[in-house]
Amino acid sequence: MRADETKTLEVTPFYFNGELMPAWGASWSLAGVADFLDPASNWDEDYGHRDVWLLSCSIDHLGTVESSDPEAFIYCVQEVLLILLKNREEIIRRLESQRSGAPDVYAGMVAAIFEMRKLTERDRCAFWVSGSEQDLMSLREWMRRSRLPEASPDYLKPPHQRRKEGFLKTLTDLQVKSLHRLAQDGNLDKALRKALYSIQV
Repeated sequence: MRADETKTLEVTPFYFNGELMPAWGASWSLAGVADFLDPASNWDEDYGHRDVWLLSCSIDHLGTVESSDPEAFIYCVQEVLLILLKNREEIIRRLESQRSGAPDVYAGMVAAIFEMRKLTERDRCAFWVSGSEQDLMSLREWMRRSRLPEASPDYLKPPHQRRKEGFLKTLTDLQVKSLHRLAQDGNLDKALRKALYSIQV
């Protein structure tokens, strides 16, 4: 089997807002994009490299519909585009050490960023999935249901909103349990213990 045939077999279809993206479009991990990020650099800002890092961790999830706030997504993909362009030679060297056809992989990532940015502006949303035709159908259905009125029984929150709300609920539940344990240790007065127990999950 030729090297180009092997490369073709390894490409998993990547869909964004219901459309097929250029091959290798979600292969940020192959390029080592995260190595060029400094998540601590913008710790006191609303947006920064932490957001890019989180997106880079989910952009290639196989069979799982993902989403992002559209404005944040545009910021992130533009930052990744800057990384790819400023570090082109190094990134292509990294890709060449992993597989043949490195320029094609690099070109696919750059082309996909332009497509994703265009579709995000057009649709005012950002949904993606890597996988099969069935995964594409799930993506389109989730997009459709997320556009329904929230009062509709078929409304479905975008994945990023569900994930954030679920994670925050887990954190606050753990805090409540920790506060209840503090109330049990006997070092606090009765009124404070009662106030702590009044905080419920």
